[in-house]
Amino acid sequence: MSIIMLLITILLSAAPAAASTKAVLSAKETAALPRYDGREHGIITEVKDQGTSNLCWAYSSIAASEASILKSGIDPAVSKDSLYLNPVAVAYRAYRRQSDPMNNTDGEWRSGDYTQATGNPLYAAKLFSMWWGPVAGTQPGIDPFLNPSYRLENVFYIPENKSDPDQYIKDIKLAVAKYGAVTFQYNNLHEVTYYNPKNEGGSGSSPHACTVIGWDDNISADSFVPGGASRNGGWLIKNSYKSLEYFWLSYDNTSSSVYAFSYSPKEKYDFNYYYDGGLDDFALRNDKIIANVYEAQNGGTNGCSEYVKAVNVGVQGEKITVEAEIYKGVDYPFGGQSNVPVSGGYSAAKATAFFDHGGYVTVELESPVKVEKGEWFSV
Repeated sequence: MSIIMLLITILLSAAPAAASTKAVLSAKETAALPRYDGREHGIITEVKDQGTSNLCWAYSSIAASEASILKSGIDPAVSKDSLYLNPVAVAYRAYRRQSDPMNNTDGEWRSGDYTQATGNPLYAAKLFSMWWGPVAGTQPGIDPFLNPSYRLENVFYIPENKSDPDQYIKDIKLAVAKYGAVTFQYNNLHEVTYYNPKNEGGSGSSPHACTVIGWDDNISADSFVPGGASRNGGWLIKNSYKSLEYFWLSYDNTSSSVYAFSYSPKEKYDFNYYYDGGLDDFALRNDKIIANVYEAQNGGTNGCSEYVKAVNVGVQGEKITVEAEIYKGVDYPFGGQSNVPVSGGYSAAKATAFFDHGGYVTVELESPVKVEKGEWFSV
């Protein structure tokens, strides 16, 4: 099962965001602070209310994405008051997708009311890696290929670490400090300002995805209900209900759905080649070597050239190195050799990148590789 996507471009570069002259702490220095509140740094957008829907996963993913975009400064035209990405459009595309513009996938159509279907922030990670969002506006069915707001570059998964909860807290803090916010899922039963769901008894609770935008190590353990907590401190949570827009969640509570997002301006890439169009097609895996073969579709069109610029791949693990290599001129699908991904071709580029966390990560090539229309190339 392939889990790779190829990003290609005609426009070879995008103007970098203007650097700020204001002295700021590094992500590592910020993560070491006993208290941090993203609202004080102008990167947290207004709370959106999910109403009676079951779309907390989409709302939390969009909230984390908006914080990341503002934190990175890739779009100087937006602010916390003007940036608005549509969470309902995320859920719509989880259930309503046709083929991609390259016609390499069949899409996916599911029956039922998509606003009442449960999900997970991993859905958003997969959708955005396929360029099905994020989008602005209020129409859920807006075409994300024709009307993109940004292009996903990375979704980092911070795995649950029950054997070392202190390190897990440090990892989440560092991700929030780097990317502005992360998604977080816990079992919810009550809406209270200081909450420790780990002490809830009985049944009735249900998974609720929210967004971590800060922390405070000095909140007294006795402040959390029900029953206090085993330690001081908790996460500052941005909710998706207006009835309790922000609250504190005890460090006692762990989550298996912590994701951080990062984006590039929409102009950076023009096309996206991939084969895995279903949400179950490309889970994070620990394969050592994988390959996809594509036929270039756009080179020479209207006098433009087509260049392979970057590779996005789903990988599992911590402290990982990803090497991407591009082969040109392969004779697929006509090669009879067992090494079809490289048969008849030659290595045109290779790039390596290191990542603290796995996820859907992008490796950029130092020199883009030109491909001609109709040419078979492999990644």
